[in-house]
Amino acid sequence: MDSKKKNETAYIIAVNDKYNEFKGFVSNNYYGKYILNNSKSDNVKFMTESAATNFIYHNYSFLKDIVGDEDKLFIVPTNYKEEVKVYYVW
Repeated sequence: MDSKKKNETAYIIAVNDKYNEFKGFVSNNYYGKYILNNSKSDNVKFMTESAATNFIYHNYSFLKDIVGDEDKLFIVPTNYKEEVKVYYVW
């Protein structure tokens, strides 16, 4: 049972500004452009924290339009019961 619960956990990327105010979750629009979305359901989801980390690292050029210089990126589990372990200062 525990392994099934673990496999159901997906990770999303949340963005806070330099004042630690929530800006939104990284999401995709209909044109394939990355945007910030306040909805918890329509986000870019990852199976592991490392997959989300790789996405941030390799998609900097696409994310720079929506993430400011002093913004923080958080990798958050979708069940929100786990502690947030990884965050990046842009």
